[in-house]
Amino acid sequence: MRILDNRVVCYNFLIFATILIIFYVPSLLNKPDFFSNFTALDHRQNLSRYIYKYPNTYRHLKSEYKILLWTPYFESEDWNLDNLSTVFSSCPVSNCVLSYDKSELKSSDVLLFHTRDFYTSYYPLPKYRTNEQLWVLMNNESPVNEYLDYSKFNDVFNWTGTYHKNSEIHTPYGNVEKTSQTNVATDAAVDEKRTGVVWIASNCGDHTRRQLLVHELQKYIHVDKFGSCGEGKLSSNSYEKVLCTYKFFLSFENSVCDDYITEKFFRLLRAGILPVVYGGGNYKEIAPPHSYIDIRDFNNAQEVADYLSYLERNNTAYNKYFEWRKEYKVTMADNWCKLCQAVNVKRIPHQVYTDLDGWINAGSCKQFT
Repeated sequence: MRILDNRVVCYNFLIFATILIIFYVPSLLNKPDFFSNFTALDHRQNLSRYIYKYPNTYRHLKSEYKILLWTPYFESEDWNLDNLSTVFSSCPVSNCVLSYDKSELKSSDVLLFHTRDFYTSYYPLPKYRTNEQLWVLMNNESPVNEYLDYSKFNDVFNWTGTYHKNSEIHTPYGNVEKTSQTNVATDAAVDEKRTGVVWIASNCGDHTRRQLLVHELQKYIHVDKFGSCGEGKLSSNSYEKVLCTYKFFLSFENSVCDDYITEKFFRLLRAGILPVVYGGGNYKEIAPPHSYIDIRDFNNAQEVADYLSYLERNNTAYNKYFEWRKEYKVTMADNWCKLCQAVNVKRIPHQVYTDLDGWINAGSCKQFT
């Protein structure tokens, strides 16, 4: 019996060792090159090939546009809006109304569809469509985090509303605006209690394997980790307290895709904590000058850690990262006004996405092996 038990133990060990060799060891040997620049492939610059524009066909302007929320938004029928009747009330162009009443399909001018709810809620497409209706696919997740077969929706959608700046409705997670008057800068580093580096993440098996990058940094500088990838999840109150405690926040995106900069980056700018970024968006184009640290400005993790340690000791140098607050302000995105304004533009030719998968996926994200 004891010989049999030993055989079982050895057999189980061999299975475990085989799994370890097949799945874990290659990931260590093929670490992503975090410090090389990412540039979207050239054919991202010629996205018109995926869209057919009907010649000499333009939409008729109306005094009011009815927008129908056809799918839920993360299972919320009213798209988490407190009051549908006031969504556009403060917009420069406000002649739009929202509804999620499916009986209003035939009288609606615009239909909104949310990508995630196609495969979580299994919402079918409408069986009726007018020639003038605009069908708009809304999505702010990166392609590597979506599991929809977009090829099934060729010749279906007229517009997209995404974080891609090439979308008909560009819906970034946040906005940076230059103010008309000089503000009194608020020094985050004046608070001498701030110290150290923090990383908060819930997705530990993400596409970019950013946990490996954090691990590399930890060889040279201490990093406190929270969320599922660290010391457990934080409540909303605890999260805000964390932002008021640390000098540096590792703002590493879970996907390296062009234009993809999520809300945490903009929240960090507003909170007065210095973001250390890793992502595929053009931070120089979007962010205020000298407001963040990009790891790809360095050659390796040690150089990043050494620079953070230098700023930790030098408040004067650290404070320079907040001088932008004198001339810029950061707001979280409210993209409903953009939608209403867009549907009021007559000189946009009628069009349809003939290759939706090509438009969304082709060359848009860095591939990791």
